[in-house]
Parts: sequence; C-alpha cells; structure tokens
Amino acid sequence: MRRLTLPGHPDTFALTERPTGHHDDDDDYEPLPGSLTLDDAVLVASREVQPGDLVVAYFEKHAEHGLRLADHVVGPFSAAPHALRDCPCTGCEECTEVRTWTLADPARVADVSSRFLCLLPADDDGPCVHAYPNEPVAVIRAATVAAAEDQADEQPLREYHVAWAADFEASSPEEAAQMAYEQLKSYATDALPPVLEVRDPDGRTVVLDLMA
Repeated sequence: MRRLTLPGHPDTFALTERPTGHHDDDDDYEPLPGSLTLDDAVLVASREVQPGDLVVAYFEKHAEHGLRLADHVVGPFSAAPHALRDCPCTGCEECTEVRTWTLADPARVADVSSRFLCLLPADDDGPCVHAYPNEPVAVIRAATVAAAEDQADEQPLREYHVAWAADFEASSPEEAAQMAYEQLKSYATDALPPVLEVRDPDGRTVVLDLMA
C-alpha cells in the first residue's frame, strides 16, 4: 500500500494493492498492461489528467482512520479528457443525468462546465466517465505507458513450460484424468486459481501463486 498526498488537499490517500480476478461484486479486474505496476501511478486532480494517461483508481469520499482508500477501476482506461460541453456523446445515461440536473434549475447551466468534466466519452462498452475537477485520481502518465509499450515491443517472446499438479482418488487413470479436467474447468469461475510451476527456456523454475 502506498500513501499519497495531493498539494493543497488535507487528506492522505491509500493506493492499496490492485484486486485480481473475479470478486464478489461480479467484477473481473483487468491486470495493468505490460510491465506497468501501481508503483508507476501518481496522484492528481481530475482536471490535471492528460490525454493518454491510464486511469487506474479513484478514492473513497470519506476517510477511514485518516486514509481515503483506493476504489480501483475494474478496467483501467486511457483518458481522453475534455470539457463537458465538448463531449461528443449523443445521450448516454451519465450525460442524461447531468442534463436532468441542469434543467431542474436554469441557474445551474453556467455551473456545468466548472462542476464536471469528462475523462472518457461513451462507447459501446459504457457511458461517459465524468469526474469533478478537483476529484483525486490515480493515473499512470501517458509517457510511462508509452515507454512500457516500447519495452514490450523490444522483448522477444519466449516459450515457457507451465505445469499444474493435483492428487485425486479415483478407480482408474481415465477417471482421475476426467476429475482433473473438471477441476481445471472450474478455475474459469472459481475465485481461487491454481498454483502453477513455470519453467523458462533456460531451465529456471518458479512456483507462482496467483492469489498471493
């Protein structure tokens, strides 16, 4: 966990470890791309988010024990920030909600651009992503993302041997194999992935617990 501060903001923000895999809220948290980690993230106000920054986490509105905990973005996204009045959206649920709020009081029309901004316009995957200009958000800067992508392009792919083992009580090899197959299929929906043994092309072996 990293403790972050924002100039001029009284709170301390806790960038906790990023969730992995499937969770009780039915969200499948996507891993950060390439070699990126949360150590690459910085804390900024939403108005300071730049095009191409990777948005990885928001933060809870209220502090617990002096800390505002991270609310991780399920699918980190590359930001395309713009003023709400410039949003190309044709009427997603988020923009409709803001429009309804505005029409309820004509005096609010002038406040919309100062109260809200859009970090990402709506697409087939979901509505616009709105934020308050001063809202703290954790991002990985576009330059860092680009550097990681360039590094990944430079590294040739290598062949790794991945093995999984388990013991089963069965009456025949065929039954044991079927039981192993069923257990492997269950990992697609189970929150507990198997422990894997990975051997690289140089013969080095590492045991990886994906839940560690």
